[in-house]
Amino acid sequence: MHRVMKGCTRKGNRTMGQKSVQRVVRADFIRSRLIPIHLASVIRLALPLWLFVAASVLPAAAQEMMPPAASGWAAWAPRAATAPATDVTQLSNGYALNVYGNQVPNVYGGWRTRIQGLQGGRYYRFTARAVPVGIVSLREAVTIVLRWRGSFGDEVTPDYVWDYRLQSDGSLLFDRVIQAPAGTTAVDVDLVLQWSSGGRVSFDRLSFTPAAAPAARPVRVAAVYFRPSGASSGLESVRQAARYAEQVAANNRPDVMVLGETLNVIGAPGTLEDKAETIPGPSTDVIANVARTFGVNIAFGLLERAGTQLYNAAVLLDRTGTIVGKYRKVQLPLSEASAGIAPGSSVPVFEADFGRVALLICQDAAFPEPAREAALQGAEMLLVPIWGGKPGIVRARAAEHGLYLAASGYDYASEVIGPLGTVLAGVGSLASPGAAVTDIDLSRRFRETWLGEMRDLASKERRASPYTRSIDEPPTDTPPPPADTTTPAVSLTSPAAGATVYGSLTVAATATDNVGVARVRFLVGGTQLGADDTTAPFSASWDTRTASN
Repeated sequence: MHRVMKGCTRKGNRTMGQKSVQRVVRADFIRSRLIPIHLASVIRLALPLWLFVAASVLPAAAQEMMPPAASGWAAWAPRAATAPATDVTQLSNGYALNVYGNQVPNVYGGWRTRIQGLQGGRYYRFTARAVPVGIVSLREAVTIVLRWRGSFGDEVTPDYVWDYRLQSDGSLLFDRVIQAPAGTTAVDVDLVLQWSSGGRVSFDRLSFTPAAAPAARPVRVAAVYFRPSGASSGLESVRQAARYAEQVAANNRPDVMVLGETLNVIGAPGTLEDKAETIPGPSTDVIANVARTFGVNIAFGLLERAGTQLYNAAVLLDRTGTIVGKYRKVQLPLSEASAGIAPGSSVPVFEADFGRVALLICQDAAFPEPAREAALQGAEMLLVPIWGGKPGIVRARAAEHGLYLAASGYDYASEVIGPLGTVLAGVGSLASPGAAVTDIDLSRRFRETWLGEMRDLASKERRASPYTRSIDEPPTDTPPPPADTTTPAVSLTSPAAGATVYGSLTVAATATDNVGVARVRFLVGGTQLGADDTTAPFSASWDTRTASN
């Protein structure tokens, strides 16, 4: 049965011992449910559903809108000083557009064509192959831009086609389905070689066709707020969290649920050595039972023992309770490092049945690099068990990469954050257990006026090569020199002014400056005496017999 759920925010209390549950639910689209219904309901839904599907189907052979010949393209560059060289190769199945850096510093340019007859709001598919040679940064140098034209101005920014699949022969395959902004009537397609003076790239297999709208990818997300307490052991703390997670799962039926950090540590006596356990182990078994029973993906944190090492870790369990991902916290605070916990060394991304996700833990969200690593690997959502932290910084991790983020905390109000950095659902209070629950659509874009889409910008425009300084390089001990605001002063000290000289002698001088004297040059009648003197005292030899009286 398909049930339409209107957007709402709902809070209510359900008796669970002495504790209350706070629920925040928002939903904006059709969601499938496996629940009993009467045959009459199916008959009433059948016709509208068929009409909806039929309206979304395009003809099997979509109309090709790309120029059939290279003559439909023009070589293009914004400035003659940085223009690349271009030419065309005719192929048996079409043509290739070639762009050469030609050792031009900061080269930028390539080929452009205009495709007419577009409709605002319609979806279009762009595909191409690029063959790069001599290019260091493929993401930076191989640039494809869609510049929309229509009843609007610069407030509607261009779109990149930036994501590619690297082939075994070194070529790049680009493929993107994208919606034309409202009011669009045409698009300029730019194929560019950017800032790679020694490189070249060829573009072929170019296609631009109408396309069906991407299928919705609905996901219900639950960020749980529950702080175990008064437990007899770390495992009992995990069991407390599991019992509450069962209630959240039963009431909300989420697709993915996030629980807190180091569940087998908080709220229980004992040392870290006592509480640490292997993965898989007792704690993952307890949470896996919740995942299986309610068919929900679950991310949670625990203290892991691996040989002689302890790690602050998180795992992702699928709907069957199988461990599909494990992550070890990279950014450790002093309290953990000084307790003997070891850091992780990478930020992996995992394929869940609803999308690509990465796990971060608490202080990982205080630094841009872990989220950046996840985004570069195609993560669509960050799942973050977090003890506490600054909400503004955590939300920035979502906004700066255009990702969803679900954080489950103890001293942090659990929340689900959207790609614009806005809170989609939050528990609002730390006074009692609760869950921030919301429905999202991973197929949705978040384009902003004047800016475009942050996920595109972060993936295409952020550079890596300028940022070379290591934390192992200490700041220099030498302070910067003062501003050079005084004219240097020089005074001849030997021979004395007005003296009569003959034969060979030494000429000497003093020189001062508020910043420093680099060198002193001695001249007689415009002729230099020897080489420049770079150290005080400054002097030069003079044979007076070479000069006239």
